[in-house]
Amino acid sequence: MKMDGQQSTHGESYAYTSPYWAEFYDMWVEDIVGPTALAKDDDFFFGLLSPFLSNNVSIKSPVRGVDMATGTGRVIRGILRKMESLAQEVTSSDQQSKIEIWGIDHSQAMIDHAKGLLEGKLQPSTTLAWRNTTAANFVDENPELENAVDLIIFAAGSIGHLTADGERKRFLQQVVKALRDTDHSQAHRSVAAISILKDENNLEEKHTDQAIPEDKDRSTEMRKSSRRWPHLEYHMSQITHSKYEGRSVDSFNLTVVKAATGKIVSREMHSWSLKLFDFDEWEKELGDCGLSISQQIETSSELASEVWYILHLADE
Repeated sequence: MKMDGQQSTHGESYAYTSPYWAEFYDMWVEDIVGPTALAKDDDFFFGLLSPFLSNNVSIKSPVRGVDMATGTGRVIRGILRKMESLAQEVTSSDQQSKIEIWGIDHSQAMIDHAKGLLEGKLQPSTTLAWRNTTAANFVDENPELENAVDLIIFAAGSIGHLTADGERKRFLQQVVKALRDTDHSQAHRSVAAISILKDENNLEEKHTDQAIPEDKDRSTEMRKSSRRWPHLEYHMSQITHSKYEGRSVDSFNLTVVKAATGKIVSREMHSWSLKLFDFDEWEKELGDCGLSISQQIETSSELASEVWYILHLADE
């Protein structure tokens, strides 16, 4: 049975199903974060992968990574940029590690946009696979991933989007299925790196379930010209924020207009929700599912402050 809290809660208003939002999202993030922070993220993501690459040059079998909730492929693009710079330092393709990256998302619109951005940008040593499936079912629907993944990355606090009852635990069970069951004495065990947004989880507020006034916004109005459709322009309204039943909900209007005439092509109210995080509950779920914490890493940018949990299969 598929489980998808966003689709069941928001239906057609869920932002990430819109092809217009897929493009605008990238421009929105670039505008907020800036190129310096994005480059820093590239280093972080590649740092998660690089131990497996250095281990695999002599083995010749591909390192397999999964970018969960890949969206427009920002994590994959960052890794590929670092791979490209590394390839320039290596004269022989025999010295390059083979890598297979899976971009998984429950939004086909986001996957389609990511694929378009990455066309023709792969190194010979790298292959990509794209799958439109949910986090709670990603191994069940792709059995070739079972006990076959070296690294899972779940970035940008996207695990908070698993809002249905039991959805996050179902995802963790899929992680256990996916990670290679390597000898724990090996230098580089298969891991899942999962980001949690600290800013979304004010522990003093998480049990109040009181709505915040609708005029409290988290972003100013923004206008951007489309790169994919140069004759179109995006107008994003201010984001309104509310909390109820242990969740926060963001809502906004995205209007698409013809730049020359101002004629409206599309105007839709979009939304998504995040489950407010209980760290004690989270760590209990990890133990129940058979995962141990190798490391916790705190990162901070203009976009968010995050806690990264680096997880491996628990020792028997």
